[in-house]
Amino acid sequence: MNGDDDDDDDVMIVDVIGEKGISKEKIICNMKGIFQKKFQKKEGLNLKMVFEELQKIFKKDLKERYSFIQTVYNDLKQRPGLWMTDPNTQKKATIVTIGNYELTADDMKTLQENKWLNDNVMNGYLALLAIKYNDVFIYSTYFYTHLRKKGFQAVKKWTKKVDIFKKRLLLFPIHVNNHWTLVSCRLSDKTLMHLDSISGFKKTCLQQLVSYLKNTACHKSQDDMVSGWQVCHMKSIPMQTIPGDCGVFVCQYAKHLCQNTSMEFSQKDIPKLRLQMRQELTNKQLM
Repeated sequence: MNGDDDDDDDVMIVDVIGEKGISKEKIICNMKGIFQKKFQKKEGLNLKMVFEELQKIFKKDLKERYSFIQTVYNDLKQRPGLWMTDPNTQKKATIVTIGNYELTADDMKTLQENKWLNDNVMNGYLALLAIKYNDVFIYSTYFYTHLRKKGFQAVKKWTKKVDIFKKRLLLFPIHVNNHWTLVSCRLSDKTLMHLDSISGFKKTCLQQLVSYLKNTACHKSQDDMVSGWQVCHMKSIPMQTIPGDCGVFVCQYAKHLCQNTSMEFSQKDIPKLRLQMRQELTNKQLM
């Protein structure tokens, strides 16, 4: 073991000093050790960090092996079971980070058939949309809960770095009574639309969001956005017939609204869409 980190005796680093070549097996073994070490120390991890750590271990320029190291890195990130021995720890290991959200193996399991999507998966997927469509601002799933329970003062700083009134669209994911719905705000005509996969209508929710937008307009001196708001319930949208799929419907509503495309999917497409969402999240790329 190299002597660079004397406090890491619990992680084995293969010593290859003096060897002519570096096998793929030795690279993989050391990468697993790096992953274990960083996880135990609760430190962040990225490809550049792993690459630099490997060069320190092997005391060689590994530029020619970069492509292989990148492939292994992605595999280890997506499959923590390859480098963790404790099943409970594997479930809590970060598989992918999107924006401010770290998704674990436990989170990704909510994308299995008939399971309710949790906040982390919802936020991760919506963040993926927000990254691609910068004319849309998508609120966290925690926003409405804070607004409803604590009022405008609790959330007025959530958009202090964003001019929401210059966006094409605002999207508010709503979670009330164990059910996900979506509110879309079209800034061009000051219209809030409620999308619910079981055809409910949350009038109180819409009134609270209109009040939030008016207060935000006053707070940011946007006088033309203080009045003239209207609300409606979107009815001609795909409906769910199986409990537990509301989160998937909301994510798909949001995706089509961001793309400005018609919502041509139905309940029978949901199992396929769950698999597609998992792939999109894992690869951090929309399909």
